[in-house]
Amino acid sequence: MSTTGICGTTIRVHALKSTSRVIGALSLGDHAAELEKAGDTEDVEKLGKELPIMLEDYRKLAAALEPLHEEEEIDPEDDTRPLISDEYLKEAYTALAEFCASYDFDSVTHVVESLRAYRMPEDEVTRYDLLVKAVDNFDYDLIPGILNRGE
Repeated sequence: MSTTGICGTTIRVHALKSTSRVIGALSLGDHAAELEKAGDTEDVEKLGKELPIMLEDYRKLAAALEPLHEEEEIDPEDDTRPLISDEYLKEAYTALAEFCASYDFDSVTHVVESLRAYRMPEDEVTRYDLLVKAVDNFDYDLIPGILNRGE
């Protein structure tokens, strides 16, 4: 792992630390804090060993919280949500790219959640579904590539 890679990892771990503490997942926040320190001291061995464990813990937490997030299946034939405008969708994609670049994952999640209020144009449904999946799985590295599809 390069120094640049460690820096990026440390920034992401810091974001996960902050987010977990905000929602009350204190043990995950504490684990993230340990890994943030490991990143700051460039302890590649500890990061390599502990990071996958911490990410698995976050995924387990997300899975446990999923019932709180379940939404009623929307029948495409009976979807009364307004169709998102091309302009608003472009603004949302631009914001997502900027938030990913600055590792502001809370804002990434907020933007993706705000898009749920709209129907997507048929040619954007797959991209939107991929964005939702990436956010739900904490796969923020995938988002820039998803956003670049279709351009």
